[in-house]
Amino acid sequence: MAAAVPVAKLAYLAIKQVSKPVSRFIKQRAAESETVRTKLLAPLGQVSHWVTVRVARSMSGSRRKEVKRIKMDEAVILGAELVSETFIFSVAAAIVINEYAQSSAKADAKEAKLQDRLANLEKGLQDLHEENKQLKDMLHRVAEYQREHLKVEQQLLHGSPQQQQQQQRSSWWAAVFG
Repeated sequence: MAAAVPVAKLAYLAIKQVSKPVSRFIKQRAAESETVRTKLLAPLGQVSHWVTVRVARSMSGSRRKEVKRIKMDEAVILGAELVSETFIFSVAAAIVINEYAQSSAKADAKEAKLQDRLANLEKGLQDLHEENKQLKDMLHRVAEYQREHLKVEQQLLHGSPQQQQQQQRSSWWAAVFG
């Protein structure tokens, strides 16, 4: 996977570099077509010129609102430049968006893996708590059993509490009257 990263970066760089001559080719072919010149490039050039002049005047504090139209040939050149730059920007934007999507997918996969690990750890902890509870219950039962066992042992060695009382009474009677 480490080798895939430089190959992808090199491919993106190659695409970006190839986009510049392709952009020049598109600009040249578009300028040769009369329909494209009059219907697309000239109007784009005029709009670009109008926006550029209005922004420049606005930033300089000028109050003039009227913008003179430029010549058709100048508008076509400006429109072709705008199309060319838009193509190059679009290619670069597509590359950045693709890299972001890949990075985001990697981050999502890493997050999912961490969530799975966390869920497994939480389940293991829950299992340990349950096992601990079972062991405590067993220990409690063993302690109860041991207490009962001691009682039975005491009874076997010394008799029941009633038998012990009778023995004490009889030993007292024997000591007093004996």
